[in-house]
Amino acid sequence: MYAELNKTLLSVLDFEESDLEEFQKIATPLSIKRGDRFIKIGQSIHRIGFILEGIFEMTYVNAKEVETVIDFFFPGNFVVDYVSYLTNSAAETDIRAVSDATLLIFERKSLDKLYDKNIRFQKFGRLMAENQFVQFAKRLREGSLPPAERYYKLMAENKQWIQEISQYKIASYLNISPEWLSKIRKGK
Repeated sequence: MYAELNKTLLSVLDFEESDLEEFQKIATPLSIKRGDRFIKIGQSIHRIGFILEGIFEMTYVNAKEVETVIDFFFPGNFVVDYVSYLTNSAAETDIRAVSDATLLIFERKSLDKLYDKNIRFQKFGRLMAENQFVQFAKRLREGSLPPAERYYKLMAENKQWIQEISQYKIASYLNISPEWLSKIRKGK
């Protein structure tokens, strides 16, 4: 169960075996059914999930009550409304399982204790925050690309999972109509 977590941790920082074991000790497994929410709009965020299996979507509802997919989270990644987590504010997004999913949950209090205890965990937290910023900046830049380029980029980076996401959700993420996405897929 922890192999994927360890792989992700070691890709970020050179942890010792005892560090990996400490991280595993604070992890709690959680199963979520397709369509269920991991985070709800308005909820206080005190936990981060690491995806072992399944896919999640982050959605935002605008003033006109239109829901838009703003991000996807795939296995081997952490999932959270990071802005709300960092600012201790109510979530402004929903994070919902696109497929049945299994997570490892890390509570803020437990993570904070690890940060206080070990400089490597502090560095890991900083590097993860930097990674979140980089991913956000990339999404902003990619938002100016033509829809077809954004679609092919999404496919190239997540090919093994993308077929599990409905065309409607992918179109919402790309900010185009499902019909337009269909044309892109057909190469028209």
